Amino acid sequence: MKSAIINKLANENATVSEVAYSLNFSSLSQFTRFCKKNLGCTPTEWRKVNLLREDADFPEA
Repeated sequence: MKSAIINKLANENATVSEVAYSLNFSSLSQFTRFCKKNLGCTPTEWRKVNLLREDADFPEA
């Protein structure tokens, strides 16, 4: 389940609500609680941290 959540959250075209319902969560709050427990953060926080890493332009050393 954790990998399915990560894969779907990585898709920026889907809202967090769409991800939650596509994974058969009955509410956004239930999905958020599940993510906090299993990912260590909310779905929105996960996206901010992980999608920013991919977009970051790191200078060469």
